[in-house]
Amino acid sequence: MNLGRFIPILGLYLTYRLGIAPAPQAANQAANQAATVNLRLITKVDDFIIQKVTCWTVTMVPIDKLQKYFQRVTGMSLVLTPAPADKISRIPNFLTLAWTFFDTQLMEDSFVFAVETDPNPSMTPARFAQQTNMLREIFGREVVLIMSHLPSTSVSRLMERQVPFIVVGGDIFIPCGLMLLRKRKPAPLTQAPATLSAPAQLLILMRLLGRPVENVPLANLASLTGYTPMTLSNVAREIQAAGLAEILRRGRAATIRFTHAGLELWDSSQDRLASPVSRKFFARFSDGQPKSLLRAGISALSELSMLSDDAVPTYAIFKRDVTKLIDSGAITALPDSDDADALVEVWNYDPAMLGQRGLVDSLSLRLSLRDCPDERVEKELDAVMRDFQW
Repeated sequence: MNLGRFIPILGLYLTYRLGIAPAPQAANQAANQAATVNLRLITKVDDFIIQKVTCWTVTMVPIDKLQKYFQRVTGMSLVLTPAPADKISRIPNFLTLAWTFFDTQLMEDSFVFAVETDPNPSMTPARFAQQTNMLREIFGREVVLIMSHLPSTSVSRLMERQVPFIVVGGDIFIPCGLMLLRKRKPAPLTQAPATLSAPAQLLILMRLLGRPVENVPLANLASLTGYTPMTLSNVAREIQAAGLAEILRRGRAATIRFTHAGLELWDSSQDRLASPVSRKFFARFSDGQPKSLLRAGISALSELSMLSDDAVPTYAIFKRDVTKLIDSGAITALPDSDDADALVEVWNYDPAMLGQRGLVDSLSLRLSLRDCPDERVEKELDAVMRDFQW
């Protein structure tokens, strides 16, 4: 056996199966190796002898190749660090043999990259989705599957199931990070989705609120909104397909120009806009209200009308930021309103991009409450919209 080739792989195995951390260099070497070995591992743990005989076929996607490909197509550097051993210890054996796990940050959001170790040709999209859901529950974060190959039929089915994945040299699909890259350039949209995506809705609301959107290069809008240039390009095509705007090109720069303005744009887009709220939970503050929270829901409406606020005030936060608040201990999620300081709405786009004076914007507020059955709320919302300066 070529021990020089085997030792890094054993080091990586010890990291994830026994909690022994090798030097970073050894881990990087292991991540970039591919070998087939027959291993009889005998380990002594607290006077118990554990003997495992297995044949490994390690065909892991080379990490350096993944990093170079990701940077080339997205323009972002990809830094990977081994996932925490305490999380790995909770993962079933069949998953630790099939995947190797790394932590990473994308656009200030935390992800776990599950890098393919042992490809299984019989894996179906349903099984990929099942495994991804199991890993999400263990890590408490979004998990992205990293593979070297994926049949085209599986690509579309994983997208339908909202399973994030990267095929190195091929497709990238990270819906929570708003990334979609197809190996072949997609055909122009001929039919807009029934409901516009969150970043598309954000751009429309920015235009309605008088923010600079038109005649601004899409690359600049990407920097302003925190999305990737690729996402903004898809968003522009999406809005154009809905008949709400057109894409203009000047040299290599693309801009967007809306076909409607003011109240006409609002009315034309109403059927395609959705509530920005993805979920809600009660929370307790550890040291006062975090500055990143904006008053929302009934609490925001009470500031704009004669309506009384609820006993527990409502706040909004972008879904990318809520995990940071919880992990830092700034807020603690609660099962009910007992001892709660707030009802937190997790939004699909950043409410801070549109809000002012500690409140969410009036248009997003209208969308978030339009299904509220309370007639008093509906009456006050109508009054707010009548006073809105189009």
